[in-house]
Amino acid sequence: MKPAARDRIGGKRRRVGTDRLGDMPDCLLHDVLSHLGSRQVVQTSVLSRRWTHLWRDVVRANVVIDEREFAGNKRESFEDFADHVVPSSVPPETPHLDTFRLNLVRRGTFWPGSFADRDRWIGRALHRVPAAVDIRAAHAGTICWRPHRSDATGWCTRRLTTLRLVRAVLSPDFLEYVGTYCPALEDLHIESCRIKNHLVVASPTLRSLAFLDPIACDRLSITAPRLAHLRLAGFTARALLEEESLDFVVLDSLKTLILEGCEVGAKFQALTAILPNTPNLEMLGLHHCRVIH
Repeated sequence: MKPAARDRIGGKRRRVGTDRLGDMPDCLLHDVLSHLGSRQVVQTSVLSRRWTHLWRDVVRANVVIDEREFAGNKRESFEDFADHVVPSSVPPETPHLDTFRLNLVRRGTFWPGSFADRDRWIGRALHRVPAAVDIRAAHAGTICWRPHRSDATGWCTRRLTTLRLVRAVLSPDFLEYVGTYCPALEDLHIESCRIKNHLVVASPTLRSLAFLDPIACDRLSITAPRLAHLRLAGFTARALLEEESLDFVVLDSLKTLILEGCEVGAKFQALTAILPNTPNLEMLGLHHCRVIH
């Protein structure tokens, strides 16, 4: 390491340290940047020539979009920022993403934007084959989630182990074929999303599943032999008791079942139908559930 330089200020010697951060290898700097927000990561590009492109290789992308900051005449700034964080093309050697987060937060006046813009950013991020995706919107119908395919390597969601969607519109067959689109998926969280009436979930790898306050869903069928944790919120007694709903025969691995704000039927019919088919259940939680007489 180079010796520290010295200069005089007011007659006193001051020690000027070397750029120890700049002496780090790229892999360590990538790890440091991965703990910053996307805007801060991009801003590091002005530090020096070496930092100009370091942010592009950061393995985590945390895109937080506040509609209050990009309303009115700042909409173009928002679009430029989002396009900068998830560019249309990246070098072939660019590493896969560890995590991609997109958060549309309503503050004050709502700016509706368009599906095209948001689908473009999501698609670009997915083409970097992330291992975890967390997409949230303040308004139902703001974001449309659909699987993306790369002609060269297959589904862009093939590395996904964790997927969290809040207030999104799901493509009709995504959950039914989630085992094909996301062959490594272990943790799935769907909240306040618009789903077709009969919700079918089939995955050989899923271990944790949460469905909270679904929109337009009155039946639920689950085929997930490894599922150990299930959390449901806002389901009616009909959805829990309908023939072929909640196919618990394949849930022998279930350890934890949490029901929140659900209708459990007269005399807890939903529970009497569920419990005999979950022989390894260790924990049952009922929160604000309703008994319908």
